[in-house]
Amino acid sequence: MVSVAEAELFLETLVEVFGRVKGGLKVLRVHLSDIMPYRHNKRLLSLVCQPDSQRSYNLSIAYTFRNFRTVEMFLHPLSNCNTLDLWFEGWMGTQITESEIHPVIETFSRCPSLREISIKTRFHDFTYEASRDLWLALAKVEGLERVKVASASNSLPDYDAIPVLKWIGIKKFEMVQADRFPERNSAQIQGLLQGVRSAGGRLEKLVLTRYDYEIQKELMFHTHITDLEIRSKLGSLIANYADSLWGELVPALAGGLRRLKVYVYAEDAKVPDKVLSWYGADNNMAKAALRKCRKLEEVSVPFWERDSQEPPWLSLATKSNKKNNYIIEMMEDLLKHCPRLSRLNIKFCMGYRDTKLESTEKLLGEWISSKEMGSLLFGREFEVAYFNKTYMDWTFRLKSGGGLFARPIAWDFYLQRWKLVRLAENGDRLYTLERMEDEYCFDE
Repeated sequence: MVSVAEAELFLETLVEVFGRVKGGLKVLRVHLSDIMPYRHNKRLLSLVCQPDSQRSYNLSIAYTFRNFRTVEMFLHPLSNCNTLDLWFEGWMGTQITESEIHPVIETFSRCPSLREISIKTRFHDFTYEASRDLWLALAKVEGLERVKVASASNSLPDYDAIPVLKWIGIKKFEMVQADRFPERNSAQIQGLLQGVRSAGGRLEKLVLTRYDYEIQKELMFHTHITDLEIRSKLGSLIANYADSLWGELVPALAGGLRRLKVYVYAEDAKVPDKVLSWYGADNNMAKAALRKCRKLEEVSVPFWERDSQEPPWLSLATKSNKKNNYIIEMMEDLLKHCPRLSRLNIKFCMGYRDTKLESTEKLLGEWISSKEMGSLLFGREFEVAYFNKTYMDWTFRLKSGGGLFARPIAWDFYLQRWKLVRLAENGDRLYTLERMEDEYCFDE
């Protein structure tokens, strides 16, 4: 915590510096919170929230609310921003009601050049009335290019109450829902995607936590998508549509895809996430689909990894050639068929994370390319990354130096990276992966 005097000094310094540099600014990002004194927030906003015609910079405002009763007061001085990012973080079980949403809606009207809107909650549901009013207001913001709504549930309008969208310029659409009421959410997402298409929007980025045949049929019309992410813990439901995902949707978008993330947990052991995964069999649908994505730059797809047994659903011919970890085969196959690939994100199938990570680290650390592979890698930048939320796990197991060990930490995220490097001592074009320093991050 900082003292009142220190906070005042910081604000005065900020005002002075801003006065000197504002004429040359192109982008200004301001992160605020209701734990700051209201007078400081108000003064800072009055300083930066000038009309577009009176400033040189694109203005992005991010607000974190921990006390929902402060929303109206703290948003009142906000105007003329181009990007608005609101994060509701209160007590678990607290609902987002009309009292919180109406000040947000009023803020839209004070920002005539609003291009991006993001509204996120950590644990909270929207009431029916709050969701209805929010979407009625969002639908009327004509200049929107990006919309993100992430919540526990009830953040989507009823299917028969989806308003007519006026998002002619929409490019990025992110709908992140908790794993409840999947069928209801799926119908609503399909309706919203239809609304985007009817408005003439050309989606380039789409993030969903639902997927079924009806959503897929609508997605087949959105051929301009270059960044697609489908993730959920509802693996036992989404896995039912894996054949159509890999056999129809991804090939249909393959010509333009630059980033693809498919990551679901199948918690029901009777319906494992096998069909969504990359593994070594020639008939693997994920492998076949990804080979068609020649412009792919980043990919996140789970690969099979199990320490004591082969996937029981593989053919007998495949079982005879024992493979417990397909990370190397997957990496080399992607490098061969996706010439622009620069990042492979490690995603595991079901099982124990620590054991899987230990096995994968060993294989990555020992890998050396063949001469044939080396010729494809010359002059290329590439990295393998493992990114994981720790959820403040006090016994999260981390790799450091000589081995795997447990230590108490309270980080929100853990990032491990391996970078492609050439073996300098070898005259041939041989490459290996060098472990970068691990990173531990907070979410704010």
